[in-house]
Amino acid sequence: MKHLVKDRAVVLGAALLLLAAGGGPAWAVSNDVTALSAVLAADGREFTVAAPGITGCRGGFSVTVQIAGRKKVLSSSGGISSGPPELVTEQTACGPANLTGVTFRFAEEQVDLLFRFGRVSAAAGVLAQVGIRNTGSKPVNLISATPVAMVFSVDGNPEEWLVTALDSTALFAPSVVALGSTGTPMNVGEYGGL
Repeated sequence: MKHLVKDRAVVLGAALLLLAAGGGPAWAVSNDVTALSAVLAADGREFTVAAPGITGCRGGFSVTVQIAGRKKVLSSSGGISSGPPELVTEQTACGPANLTGVTFRFAEEQVDLLFRFGRVSAAAGVLAQVGIRNTGSKPVNLISATPVAMVFSVDGNPEEWLVTALDSTALFAPSVVALGSTGTPMNVGEYGGL
């Protein structure tokens, strides 16, 4: 993902997660979209997702950057909050998403960690976006962005749950795998379904 960020530019990485209980891809299942909740904690450092068949789903976010030859991981557990949450609406392939945005300042690195999180209103989906803003004078090389790092459990047999890439351009192989067969952690690039 190498991006060089100069002159206070903002670079974002995003994840669109569609969640469907009962088997089959999320867009093919008749879902009760109100059964899904996605909540950003009051301090903005972690989020929870609740959906039928999924329990204990909580997560955070991070980026890996290189500044002056040094690699640093900036995560949601660090930095100083730099203001109140911002409410925004963003268009997705599945309809509008109502998001809450937060910013954490990393003073030593002179980088802001940006995060937006919320529900896709017309689908059983969650949108998460993470990015950085260079607030200093040194170039920042964005090595990777992790908008969703989740821990969760599923009801029933994990072999009956599928993790899928939703787009042929997604950086995910194989494109469909049983949850019980995944390694820990599992990386899904850009778009994923469960």
